[in-house]
Amino acid sequence: MKRHLMAAVLAGFILPAPALSVPVLAQTTSSEPAETTGTSEDSLTQLVDIVARSPAVVPLASGEPVAVDLSLVSVPGAEPGLATGVTAKGFARYVDVDGRKIGQVVLTGVAKGAKQEALTPEKFAAQFDLEDAALNTQSVTIKGDGPELVAALRRLAEPDGAPSEEESQQIVQAEDNGAREVGGSGTQNDQAGSYKTPEAVTVTQSADPIETSMITTEGCFIDVDLDAELAKVQNKRLTLTDGVVSSETECSDSGVSYPIKRSYASCAYNEDLEARKATAQYQPYYVDGGGNRQDVGDDCLADEDLVFDIVAAACKIEVDVTAETATPQERLVYVNHTNKEVEARGCAASESEAPVDLVKSTTVCGIRHDWDAGESVQQAAWTYELDGIQYQHGGCADIETVYPHQSVYVDGSGKSLCSPVTDAGGEPIAAQKKIRITVDEVPAFITDCTPDADKTVTRTEEGCASPALWRHDVAGGWSYPKDRYYFTEDGKQVRVTECQESVVLAAVPHQHETNGWQNHDDQLYALPLSTVYIEPASGRYDITTATVLNGAVQQPYVFQNSVTEWNGQSEYAGCDALRLTTVYEIHERPDGTDYKKPIGDGVPYSEDACSSVVQTPTWRYVDGSQYSQSGGCSYGYSNQVIYRVYRGERVLQRDDGQAIVQVSNSSHTIIYQAAGCSPNPNLVTRDGFSADGSVYFGSSTTEWNQAEGW
Repeated sequence: MKRHLMAAVLAGFILPAPALSVPVLAQTTSSEPAETTGTSEDSLTQLVDIVARSPAVVPLASGEPVAVDLSLVSVPGAEPGLATGVTAKGFARYVDVDGRKIGQVVLTGVAKGAKQEALTPEKFAAQFDLEDAALNTQSVTIKGDGPELVAALRRLAEPDGAPSEEESQQIVQAEDNGAREVGGSGTQNDQAGSYKTPEAVTVTQSADPIETSMITTEGCFIDVDLDAELAKVQNKRLTLTDGVVSSETECSDSGVSYPIKRSYASCAYNEDLEARKATAQYQPYYVDGGGNRQDVGDDCLADEDLVFDIVAAACKIEVDVTAETATPQERLVYVNHTNKEVEARGCAASESEAPVDLVKSTTVCGIRHDWDAGESVQQAAWTYELDGIQYQHGGCADIETVYPHQSVYVDGSGKSLCSPVTDAGGEPIAAQKKIRITVDEVPAFITDCTPDADKTVTRTEEGCASPALWRHDVAGGWSYPKDRYYFTEDGKQVRVTECQESVVLAAVPHQHETNGWQNHDDQLYALPLSTVYIEPASGRYDITTATVLNGAVQQPYVFQNSVTEWNGQSEYAGCDALRLTTVYEIHERPDGTDYKKPIGDGVPYSEDACSSVVQTPTWRYVDGSQYSQSGGCSYGYSNQVIYRVYRGERVLQRDDGQAIVQVSNSSHTIIYQAAGCSPNPNLVTRDGFSADGSVYFGSSTTEWNQAEGW
């Protein structure tokens, strides 16, 4: 910036008065030649209200200028979008007057990317009350030369090569949203307006250099203090001689800081399987003065206060009949800081329990009797033992051990085991016996007393044919029919026995059908629900229905693939929703259905959460944006046109039910009132405005809404 321009700015700040040395210039201009009207060049300047805003909180020094960068919110007379991406350069300070802090701002230029245009600082100034010694992010109204600023903006907009990506992405947004406006003059600030503006400072070229100082954050980095969880803004003091930096201090704390927050959503846990510990990790970040999230570093940091034990959880037993082993399985899990179970490792051989032997056991099975063959066959099943409990794998089956049948009539002393069958007179007519087998050298009877069937005693199935009366060995897989014996006397049957297990009729084998599955999702297997039935001559008979049988073999689920899905939880920031996800493993059950096994948190994703418009767009007057222009008439008549700036807003419905107010990216300047050339012009409000002018609903809103994508 030119030396005399910087000197003028600094000289104005050195004044002890409570206001900047900026002249109050005329706000109207005549179209007549200067020699006719007798006006000076300064009187032709059109002072307008320029609305600007600092994107961050800037600490101010008492009586000393601090360089500031401002966003231009509203520039009267500028074409739409002309101020987009432009930074207004200037200086600010505050002075103490009667215990009050009076803020003062001047503009010295505008810049866009590498291009800069100087402004006359005496023509761009504002003063206003401050609560703290800082320039915050609320609007500041600066009285300034409208044509000069618009001309500078147009020069910046002239193409001189392709704009950089940073320039094309920079968007100046004015979010009034109820923020009160500061600055300006007259009735816009009663306290600051009570001070008289001093006469303009006349800057002359001095032989002696002018030395001043200022405070700036340019060239200073944010000091991140993770222990204190603060991001501290740094600044430095510059010494300028005739507006040129002659020396500067080291960067140091400015007193402004932003709290450092923690985001766990994008960081995975550190799972130490050897130490059996899971430690939460987070991404530190802070929100700067412009409302933007700034991540601190690229790496996730461990949260030593969120460390959880990794523990073993049971899986199904892995049975290998060929190797005759049963191996306990386990998976490793932990419960994270959101109280969700997370799997650190899938099922694998247990580290704490060794494999055990798989053995054939006869204790869980019985003996099958084959009356036709005259022998009984021992049955056995595979079993294993864990923690003192015996488990059966599979059903009972015949083994090679066979016990021959023996018909026994008398005991060891020669006495009859069973009473003979006698007639009505008490005379014996048939002997009875029992059938015996010897198991491990121990004799055992396997039938009741049964008469020998001959011409005198008859065997019959009458009254005993119903399978409901039979003995069903579900473990062994056989059902045993019953019969009875009788003899005939005087043409009538005389019962010798009631229905008892037959030693003549063959056992009926069991059949099985699967009617469903008992699912064990936690261990990824299912047990069949079986119906056991027989089909004797009388027809099908169900013994058990949809039952898990002893020794039922676990059927493992079949892994299909892994998917990441939204788990129904969201974190909101306006209309932006951060959808939290979970990683699932898809396993197919034996019944053909899928089981989604949650493994852990997935990578979150963002999407627009505002699905519907609750209130159509309304274009509202931007407080303090009104300005007027006069001229264009002859014969001493005057003409006045009043402009106002309007910004749109609409209400959207977010998917969690909350109403969100959306503000337009752009504001628009439109003629609000106008008067024709007349000695006494009468302002008339144009069509399309509400009675108080606070809302514009005219035809231009259609184009404005389309430009916003509304």
